[in-house]
Amino acid sequence: AIQYLRTKESLLFALEMSDAIKTTMSKRTGITLKKTTLEEAKQIQHEAIMDLSVIDYYAKTLFKHTWTFWESPQNESFWTSDNPIVRRAHVVNSWRSMNRLDSKGVEIHFPISSKYMLCMFEQEYHATHRPYDNTLHSLKSIEQMRYYNFGQVTHCTRFSYNSHDYNKEIEDLIKH
Repeated sequence: AIQYLRTKESLLFALEMSDAIKTTMSKRTGITLKKTTLEEAKQIQHEAIMDLSVIDYYAKTLFKHTWTFWESPQNESFWTSDNPIVRRAHVVNSWRSMNRLDSKGVEIHFPISSKYMLCMFEQEYHATHRPYDNTLHSLKSIEQMRYYNFGQVTHCTRFSYNSHDYNKEIEDLIKH
């Protein structure tokens, strides 16, 4: 939960929500409120990290998911990035984002080392994953590795990291 709260994505969410609240208050009161600065958003983020009720909410949300651990194939490694928690929405909604931690159908990937990755699946949509809760499995194909590593490349804000020189593979991932 704390790892998620410290990401740049969480910071930008704090900025967006603060501005949305100020816009709503301005419309209701007629008083113009200034936009939230990046420094103010950082303060909101820091307060959330230190707020046990916020951490408790995120922890309870994540514990409701099916947790599966993946081991990379031999001679392959998981990549990570400066934004290592990747969320993928499997449910489409025309008016609402479905990639929040508590959204129906969300899939969350988090590399814990170059050899292991934690994947969390929302249980209702991903019911087929329930029997694999709290288990370790080996990935069998390069396509599976590409799926998870592509998430790190596309969700990073500036850098992705790996234990080998994969420049050609990064180019291939971006092409696909």
